[in-house]
Amino acid sequence: MAGFWRLAIPEGPVRRLALGWLGLGVGALGASTVFGLWLLIARTPYLSRLLGAGGGFHTALVLHVGLSVLIWFLAFACLLWTLAQHRYPRVGWGAFGCCVGGALLMLGAPWVGGGRPVMNNYVPVLDSPLFLAGLGLFAGGVALQAAATLVGGLGRRPGQSGAALRTGLYLMAVTVLVAMVSLGASWATLPRTLPAPAYFEALFWSAGHILQFAYTLLAMVAWLWIGGAAYSGSPWARRAGVVLFVLTAVPLMAVGWIHWNYAVISPEFRTAFTRLMSYASWPAAMLLGGAVLLGALRNRGPEPRQARRGLGLAVWLFVTGLVAGALIRGDNLMVPAHYHGVIGAVTLSLMALTYRLLPELGFPGPALRVESWQLRSYGWGLLLWVVGLAWSGSQGIARKAPLGGQLPGGLEAVAMGMAALGGGVAIASGLGFLALMSASLVGGRNAILGVLPPWRRGAAAGGARVDHRLLAAVLTIGLILAGGIAVSRVSGSGPNRWPPPDPRLEPVRHAQRARETEIGQRFQQAVAMLHAKQYEHAAVALHRVLELAPALPEAHVNMGFALVGLERYGAARDFFISATELRPMQVNAYYGLAIALENLGDLLGAMGAMRTYLHLARPDDPYRRKAEAALWEWQAALDAGRPKTAANPER
Repeated sequence: MAGFWRLAIPEGPVRRLALGWLGLGVGALGASTVFGLWLLIARTPYLSRLLGAGGGFHTALVLHVGLSVLIWFLAFACLLWTLAQHRYPRVGWGAFGCCVGGALLMLGAPWVGGGRPVMNNYVPVLDSPLFLAGLGLFAGGVALQAAATLVGGLGRRPGQSGAALRTGLYLMAVTVLVAMVSLGASWATLPRTLPAPAYFEALFWSAGHILQFAYTLLAMVAWLWIGGAAYSGSPWARRAGVVLFVLTAVPLMAVGWIHWNYAVISPEFRTAFTRLMSYASWPAAMLLGGAVLLGALRNRGPEPRQARRGLGLAVWLFVTGLVAGALIRGDNLMVPAHYHGVIGAVTLSLMALTYRLLPELGFPGPALRVESWQLRSYGWGLLLWVVGLAWSGSQGIARKAPLGGQLPGGLEAVAMGMAALGGGVAIASGLGFLALMSASLVGGRNAILGVLPPWRRGAAAGGARVDHRLLAAVLTIGLILAGGIAVSRVSGSGPNRWPPPDPRLEPVRHAQRARETEIGQRFQQAVAMLHAKQYEHAAVALHRVLELAPALPEAHVNMGFALVGLERYGAARDFFISATELRPMQVNAYYGLAIALENLGDLLGAMGAMRTYLHLARPDDPYRRKAEAALWEWQAALDAGRPKTAANPER
């Protein structure tokens, strides 16, 4: 019954279209890996300063997320949709052209049109017409392919050929289209007066959460394809697989209800989608993954062995990501630990499935030992990375920013060292996957990384030597990089415990240490002056902080509140806006912006900023009641046609 758990690979134009989707996905993953390496270096103390990797960090982060999560995953989904039904190849080629054009526009936007990075959740963007046009074009291509899949599948009776997989793929197409409709509904109802960070955060909030269901379905399809034969061939097992797919998608029926009952910028809307994903996206996937993995462990033969290589670590990564998500208590590195675990599980599953598809698409696959090495090293590296990020998050280390001057010590240093080591191993093995794919797709030589045509695999298993020299070189370079990062991270308890650098022998390090020390001292002085309502002195201290660290969001926020205290509301407004641009989740910046705009007479703008504050603030935030009261007073003032002034709180 193995045919029940896989799709037949057609010949001719459909196979070429499937190869096109595979090439787009792998190319996006390769570019994302390059940006991921830059991000890893930028978050590693000493190394980031040595290589100057902090520059362009946020642009690299936007491209890394867009290429790895959106393009790689959705291009692979389009590949599987193409195999699920192929009644409309011309529509498929049109969708492919849209996606390729959109991906190129997104990738080229930083070099042509620039654009300020906006670090909202799920779909960070560059605030550039070129990037946004590329994102829209790519989304349109994916929606076109999903719609063609559903229309082409109407009335189809697949019998025993891939029935369970088709169910999962059709439901994934429905999920993606629901995400697109939700995105359109959010766009149509969002007020255009919101600042860019808050606008994009609210715009992609619902669609980003819905796409997590689609990615979960994608992983489930991969798990069944990889290990379905080991899972079971019984009729009960086949029906159970279909039921688990349906149970994953059914909770999305609540999407329309949420849009109907809550405004897009309301805290209830945000909380509803968070809870929908937190409670409903994973239980069926865990049951399916556990069942397939259990079948692979119990049975013998090539199918169970192949399933164990990628599936076991993928399921463990998925579980680790879920645990990290349950431990999130703020905007720190626990958040990327959560999504790197879950998203990493999907990527590992797709890598394993790619190896299964290559021979069926007519290309030589890598030798089994090399394939096993790549999957295991990637999985273990990601697992170490996730644990290190979660540990760092528990120490309060911020996310979405290079380390720069914040050089942690003690347990923080050990945690970041673990994350850097795991990230280095994962990136090195990710580059190994790209090398294997390149050698296979371009018909590389047999000796490169052990790539052998199918008719030579038996000889290799019988004792023929495989040339692993290039593989050893890539692995050695990756381990040297990761080892150097780890040594630099854990060799001491942080830079503050080292002897101070001699200004005569190390003038650059001495100046850097003096700069970091002065920033800390001046910032603490400013905070103390704000609490004492000595606004002029606080502004002087913060002015010096901003000279030394112009990209420190907290300094911009505190300068804004100091200027509010001095009744210089126009300048305060500018500092609050710059704080939100540097860090979109800087909640108190929106509160201060609302107060500044109110005193400038812009009640509509003040209401928009205060709604953003309420949208982002925690339920137990002590200023929520004051913010709600201010909104009520401002609305009443607008209705009555007369201005009112709310109390100016101290922050």
